[in-house]
Amino acid sequence: MLNRQLRLGNHNHQRGAVMVEFALVAILYLTLIFGIIEFVVAVYHWSQVVKSAREGVRHAIVHDPICDPLGLYAGIADCSPVLNCASAPTVTTAACGSVDCSNLLVPIQAGGRQDIAGANVVVTYACSGLDLPNGTPIPLVTVTIQNVTHNLIVPNFLGFNPTWTIPSVSVTKTAEDLCTAAASGPNPNC
Repeated sequence: MLNRQLRLGNHNHQRGAVMVEFALVAILYLTLIFGIIEFVVAVYHWSQVVKSAREGVRHAIVHDPICDPLGLYAGIADCSPVLNCASAPTVTTAACGSVDCSNLLVPIQAGGRQDIAGANVVVTYACSGLDLPNGTPIPLVTVTIQNVTHNLIVPNFLGFNPTWTIPSVSVTKTAEDLCTAAASGPNPNC
């Protein structure tokens, strides 16, 4: 009889140990699952920024520049400095916070992130070493999206408000001259 009481008491003690073990394993398991979910969502937002940069550079190479990197277009303000590819290759940068990029922001925001603003976009024009048949240089166009933040989901449920700044994304393509500029007529260099 004593032996039977010892076995029953030992069994009840093990039931409590199983509950403690389950609680520890469940906490680790849920932490792992929510960490994976958070990572996947962050990578998805990063890929949306990359897609937005690609859409922006595609738009920038086939439409009028946001500032005139070569000093050729009528009705578009010249970039500062104007590219001089013949004597000394230069780079000119236009931050969308300082010039009108409203036409460029439409395809960038259509890339998936509606919260990308002009202050997050920089367009750079550089010499490519390529020329049109008349000698007009064809610039490289780089669209950089920077300082975009992602709000972490899981810590928000816990009452924190942490954010992660997505790394800057730059996409470069060679410009195309489709001769679209011109409030006053087509580009004379076509």
